[in-house]
Amino acid sequence: MSQTHQTQGKDTVDMKTMFKQSGFTLVELMIALAIAAILLTIGVPSFENQMRNSRLTAAANDFVASVQLARSAAIKHRRNARIVSANGTNWGNGWTVWVDKNSNNAQEGDEVLRVFDPVDASGKITFSAAAQGSFIFSGTGMVDNMGSLTLCDTRTGETGRIITISAAGRVNTSPFACP
Repeated sequence: MSQTHQTQGKDTVDMKTMFKQSGFTLVELMIALAIAAILLTIGVPSFENQMRNSRLTAAANDFVASVQLARSAAIKHRRNARIVSANGTNWGNGWTVWVDKNSNNAQEGDEVLRVFDPVDASGKITFSAAAQGSFIFSGTGMVDNMGSLTLCDTRTGETGRIITISAAGRVNTSPFACP
């Protein structure tokens, strides 16, 4: 606080208090920066693992949503609905969900329900099935070729996901040990 003196009705400020500065010293600033650097060094690798897990979970959830979409569309329209990979058994390049409204076994523009984008453009996530390039759901919601798909990234160990589709058309996701 500044001290003021009254002289003939005017306020004047003490010279000592006018030039006194407040703030951080250089030593205090360097200590704060060192603490921030240590915290970042500890936190960044953990954050990277969290981001990778989040990408795997998002990809698995997209596929689960597509199974549920195909199954419900098959039941709703009482026709076959299909999930078809964009590239054989490599589901990482995306897939299409469509319902065969006119039962001609050919995909037509108005039958497409949704096209799913590639899982990961960087190529760090693999999403594949051993033999399935498509799943076909009947009008009762049953799937003609039950199977499973694996979802892994560049890490090894139990970091992947396996997505299993039962004969009843139900989908289950569980942890998977990637090679």
